[in-house]
Amino acid sequence: MKKYDIVKMIKEYLIVTLGVILVSFGLQYFYAPNDIAGGGLSGLALVINHYVPFLSTGTLVFLGNLILFVIAFLLIGSDFGAKTIYASFALSFAMDFMEKVMHSYALTTNLALAVVFGTLIIGTGLAIAFATNASTGGTDILAKILNKYTKFNIGRALLMVDLFVVVFGAITFGLNKGFYSLIAVVINGLLVDKVIDMIGKYKQKKAAFFIEGSFFCFKTGFGIEEGTCLYVSWNSGQKKIGQGKIIGWRSLEYLEMWIVVML
Repeated sequence: MKKYDIVKMIKEYLIVTLGVILVSFGLQYFYAPNDIAGGGLSGLALVINHYVPFLSTGTLVFLGNLILFVIAFLLIGSDFGAKTIYASFALSFAMDFMEKVMHSYALTTNLALAVVFGTLIIGTGLAIAFATNASTGGTDILAKILNKYTKFNIGRALLMVDLFVVVFGAITFGLNKGFYSLIAVVINGLLVDKVIDMIGKYKQKKAAFFIEGSFFCFKTGFGIEEGTCLYVSWNSGQKKIGQGKIIGWRSLEYLEMWIVVML
């Protein structure tokens, strides 16, 4: 594996870790202590934990993910599958750490505030993971499958999957908390799409930067010979279009960026 690929991989896993920490924090400090089953495998784990309290939510999340890992590898791909396995293990560890070591508690007992702040934190964490071609496992995998094989975007797919969990949450914790769980699911679906879109625009803007000693160019598909591509250089303020030799590449969310040198 090339040095660039290793650095890129480490960076991506660090970003996924950030998303996992945000999701864990939102669950353990807003959702769990207020019995808000905001969808997903984690929400389902909260419901099961209510009936089987000797099984922690982190343990339940881990067990549930085992069932869906094979599906992730077969239907979505090894990159997504590997990152999802890492994220799900990290999520289980972070949730148990916050619960058993940090003794997590409700930062607010106001259900409306818990839903708003908890969903903002969790939705942002999920979006960060999805934007890095990962998920926190569980029903997020099902949402990713819907996103890949249908026209549903990630947020809408999450909403469809999470409604199932909300129904069980309402039965377990009451219609009042079920109502707040429904609000959480709707906000989460909208927020995930918004954050992913913001990250995508940031990547597009970042891809336009010029790096000294090489040129960024975009694969055009206009029949250019393999190993070469068109490039646009803004060196010294001069816009220049020409042909270059590909010396590396980087795949982004919405485009492919190719690093080239002048011929």
